[in-house]
Amino acid sequence: MLVLHFFSWIAIDLSLGIYRDLLAPVRPAGATPVGCMHHHPF
Repeated sequence: MLVLHFFSWIAIDLSLGIYRDLLAPVRPAGATPVGCMHHHPF
């Protein structure tokens, strides 16, 4: 179950990263807390 949680978190993190990249031209850098979630070691 830990592996499923790990992969599900990666999927959520990637989707949030895509949304952040789409909103990047609209909002200034650091305006959204989504950027704080991108601190994975890999």
